[in-house]
Amino acid sequence: MNEELKETEFKCNCRKSNSCLTAILVAIVVILIGCIIYLDRNRIADFFTGENQTEVQIEENEPVIIEDAHLTIKDFLEMREVMREERRIDSVFLSIPEVVLVDILTQHGTSLSNADVVHIYEANPRDYNKVVSGAKAQQYVEDNIKRDANNDSLLNK
Repeated sequence: MNEELKETEFKCNCRKSNSCLTAILVAIVVILIGCIIYLDRNRIADFFTGENQTEVQIEENEPVIIEDAHLTIKDFLEMREVMREERRIDSVFLSIPEVVLVDILTQHGTSLSNADVVHIYEANPRDYNKVVSGAKAQQYVEDNIKRDANNDSLLNK
């Protein structure tokens, strides 16, 4: 019986020591968490208040004020004339023979706009007509050489 009493007493002491140990560990963890919170209190406060957070700042430009512009008849006529000139430039540019376009781009560079090419073409019509007639003459000569080469009597024998 005495032994049973000792075993029961030992079990009770173990339970008390385990609960004491658990209580001490919980207290240490709580103290550590408290210290961490205390040391980082500024960052934690900023997190909850929203201060000092890095945010993407969207720069707002000055507001665009759209005036209620009333176009006059003169404005419409000027716009129409500009459109007509742009279409004329496109039409002339597209109708320039390829040989002439190559000649203009060779002489003046490839950084020209369509309007620049048209102005150069229209400023020198005689020169570029000669280029066209020279290209036609060259094509005629090349065609005759090919035809003569096909009809060569020495090749046929």
